[in-house]
Amino acid sequence: MKNQSVFDDLDLNDGTFLSLTVKNEILSININRWNNEKITICFYGLLRFTFNTPDCLCELNYVSLLSKFMKEALAHRYAKIPTEPNLNFPLDHPYHHYQLLDVSGNSVLEIIAETANYKELV
Repeated sequence: MKNQSVFDDLDLNDGTFLSLTVKNEILSININRWNNEKITICFYGLLRFTFNTPDCLCELNYVSLLSKFMKEALAHRYAKIPTEPNLNFPLDHPYHHYQLLDVSGNSVLEIIAETANYKELV
């Protein structure tokens, strides 16, 4: 199953990573887009993230299946992972698994958070 794009109207192809900050359970990443526009993507209700040295950026997706990374984050947050038998995803928690990919399809950021949004910087 193909992962779904988080923001259909946001083109990250050939973008470059500028910075990352974490404050009060909010992860903010600053990106310079291919057309030199700068944007900030914020992830709210941050539970966990990992960062790898980026190449040119490509896309931000939801990871649709219950990944090992999500399971580990949920196990850290809850005493028991809230899942139903025989299903591939947890049902009763607010978290999503986000994945920022580079142009080669490699993961730059893996993020477990409740919500995400972005804004263009002027």
